[in-house]
Amino acid sequence: MDQLSTKLLDTVPVPILVVSEDGTISFANASARSLTGFPAKNLHGNSIIDHIATGDETPVLDLLDRAEDRFVIERVLVRQTSGQTVPALLNVERWSENGKVLYTIAVRDLTSQQQREDEHLAVFARLDHAVRGANIGVFEVDVVNQKSIVSDTWKELMGLEPDEDIDFQAEWESRVHPEDLPRTQQADAECIANPNTSTLSEYRVKNRSGTGWRWMMSDAIGIDRDQSGQAKKIIGAQTDVTDRKNAEEALRSSERQLRSLIEESPVGKGTVNLEGLYVQANKALCQFVGYEDHELIGQPAGDIIHPDDLPEDIRQATELLSGTQSVYSREKRYIRKDGAFVWGLVTVKLVRDVLGEPKHFITQVFDITERRFLQEMKKDFVATVSHELRTPVTSILAALDLLVPDIPADAPETTHRLLSIMRLNGDRLNALINDILTMQKLSAGEMAVHLQSVDMTHLVRQAAELNQPYVDKCNVTYSFDLPEQEMLCRTDPARFQQIAANLISNAAKFSDPEGRVELIVAEAQDRIRFTVRDHGQGLSEHQQHHIFEPFAQFETPSPTMQVGTGLGLSITKRLVEIQGGAISVQSTPGQGSAFSVEFRRTTSHDATTPA
Repeated sequence: MDQLSTKLLDTVPVPILVVSEDGTISFANASARSLTGFPAKNLHGNSIIDHIATGDETPVLDLLDRAEDRFVIERVLVRQTSGQTVPALLNVERWSENGKVLYTIAVRDLTSQQQREDEHLAVFARLDHAVRGANIGVFEVDVVNQKSIVSDTWKELMGLEPDEDIDFQAEWESRVHPEDLPRTQQADAECIANPNTSTLSEYRVKNRSGTGWRWMMSDAIGIDRDQSGQAKKIIGAQTDVTDRKNAEEALRSSERQLRSLIEESPVGKGTVNLEGLYVQANKALCQFVGYEDHELIGQPAGDIIHPDDLPEDIRQATELLSGTQSVYSREKRYIRKDGAFVWGLVTVKLVRDVLGEPKHFITQVFDITERRFLQEMKKDFVATVSHELRTPVTSILAALDLLVPDIPADAPETTHRLLSIMRLNGDRLNALINDILTMQKLSAGEMAVHLQSVDMTHLVRQAAELNQPYVDKCNVTYSFDLPEQEMLCRTDPARFQQIAANLISNAAKFSDPEGRVELIVAEAQDRIRFTVRDHGQGLSEHQQHHIFEPFAQFETPSPTMQVGTGLGLSITKRLVEIQGGAISVQSTPGQGSAFSVEFRRTTSHDATTPA
């Protein structure tokens, strides 16, 4: 080197060494001398090996032996006279002079950078420690060098050993699912290009054994931006979300199955929003009302409900929204697309969100058109037959009433017996007709009830008097247990007498001759109870279970005892219930039975109230 070049290099603030092919230092500028702490004479002629070492103990001369003329040697240590070392990076340029190979080495002091990295690693380690309990892996990607720093938790999530030292960025990229890799790369690009933008991406990572896939989620942001705003690093957190993804897939599968079940269900099902518009309707519902699904969706639900039934629907929906009830069910008419009316048994439930706010209504509709048609046919048939039978039966009974008094007392016994049989069966037929008509009215909801606040004790005394002839006929007597004070309850006096007549006649019929029928009135908390007890043969457990069913009949104490229609107790039960009362039976075989009815207790007489 000439003297001018030496002077120029000596003024450069970057440490520069000129080294021969065998490693001998032929020149060191002032910055190099300052960095090493050696005077020029102690550096000149020394081997570079004495002053620069590599991190992995590879001789520096071996690193200089390269094919290219310009190259970089990273992570070397410059020895100082104090015995300390300085981390550095070498920019090497090879050239020749007089046939000899020389190397000009510019030494970059990395002390400040190393301190920043150490501080950064300390922060990284603290962050890793903070999130370790949450099983969150922390990572940092050097965008320029495509190198990654990862936490132990990140290694664990990826199935790596804690002390494993590999190219983590390459490892990660090699194991991300090919279908997901472009999406994650796009997320990284957004982090790099857009300041203050974080990205959230989910992707599959192959198990290290290659036997399966796990779902990961990364939340990342770009930092340490250059003058153009491009991030030089990406930091973020990675978590294993396999369980959540599996649960989501199971939920989606369940939802698909549920939608399929709803769609293929033979029962009409639909969803109505809070504005009253259909937003979903299955095949059965569409077929029920005669619309295609695209025609029904978006249509007001009220448009296909019979105008007479719509006000009650609105009232019930209002109660659902107010929270006074959670579900309602009723029978109503729908208007098909062709204008025909059909009957549906509809159940409506209001669905609310997690905050309790209304979301939509779910409706379920059973087609009961045929059942309603059959009910109307049955009603008409029963009414027609009963009325057609009533006229001749009434005429026959009237004729018997006129005939019997004119029969001489000395007429043949056969005549009297036949007339008695005629009268007995005529009464039975008349009672059966009356019971069927009563049952029909009860079933159709046409039985008028006028509730009043009345004294039950008074009603029971009336019932005993009205049924005295039948009790006498059965050769039994009454036994009373009635309070002296008023026992006011809410009932219909006329219907109460029907109830009492049925219970008293049954008790008398099934009592032993010269037995007694007990009539009892007592308080029962907020109700008044009327009990009719006999001391006859009693009822088995099976009989008690079926005693209130229509046409229920059981063996009588005597083969000659008249058998009833089997509707009496069923009618009695319905008469009690439409008045808001309750009926029960207690019986022990061989010891008799006790039938009790209860009605709501009142404190004063008031006006009649239709039920």
